[in-house]
Amino acid sequence: MTVTTDSNGLSRNGKWDTPPMLPMLPPPSATHP
Repeated sequence: MTVTTDSNGLSRNGKWDTPPMLPMLPPPSATHP
């Protein structure tokens, strides 16, 4: 396993490394159609 983050921005621990946004949260259009 590489110590660097992959293209998905996931670290070796599988945690998000300073994510630009929260992919787990739905877009504004989903909550406010």
